[in-house]
Amino acid sequence: MRGRYVNLSPARRLVSDYMWFSRDLPLVTVERRVCVPELVAARAAASERPAWAAVFIKAFAMVCAEDPRLRRAYVKLPWPMFFEYERPVASLVLEREYEGEDTLLTGVMRAPETLDVMDITRRVKKLAQAPVNEIRGFDRMLRISRLPRPLRRMIWWLGLNLARQRANYFGTFLITSLMSEGGISKRILAPMPVILTYGIFDEDGCIELRLTFDHRVIDGRAAVTALARLEAMLRGPVTDEITTGAAQA
Repeated sequence: MRGRYVNLSPARRLVSDYMWFSRDLPLVTVERRVCVPELVAARAAASERPAWAAVFIKAFAMVCAEDPRLRRAYVKLPWPMFFEYERPVASLVLEREYEGEDTLLTGVMRAPETLDVMDITRRVKKLAQAPVNEIRGFDRMLRISRLPRPLRRMIWWLGLNLARQRANYFGTFLITSLMSEGGISKRILAPMPVILTYGIFDEDGCIELRLTFDHRVIDGRAAVTALARLEAMLRGPVTDEITTGAAQA
């Protein structure tokens, strides 16, 4: 059949490299349905509504701050071991347009558990709306994607295995969602020890949460406990923060 060859653009090279370093990881997923109608109501009542991504970043960062197992990564330098980070670092996946096509980029946010939900919302909006080349992390990722493949892969490998630098580039946990498109990802691939994704709220204020984890780093029980604590954070401190903010507005 007739057709044509299409070269990989820098945007698609970036996604290809991301998948390359995700291909052999022992990733396992657990799921929990949580009901947080109080949170949904508090957000609806707020004069300035926080982004759902910001809500989940704040809540899960609080869980990770409690449990050091969720702040660990498997690294290979100087030999295979775990590295435990002092604070959580969130990595948010966003779809952005670059040179006429869509690509996936990740924005990093340090210690989000110490930030207000609305402060996180403003940072999320900047990552989603500012010109791609004005976001330092985005620009760096796309510049690397223009390099020859052997050099790109070497840079990625070093970034993932130099323990003290890894969180600066990749974070300690990843947040991704298709909520705005009305869906939820069934299978997540990313070179990350912990990946949180969420679906859409139903009329009762319930939502499906999925935690995908590197089984070398944590086990299923710890992942299930993390989702239970996430529900508690959403229903407690995060709802309280949004409610207080709405009352003061």
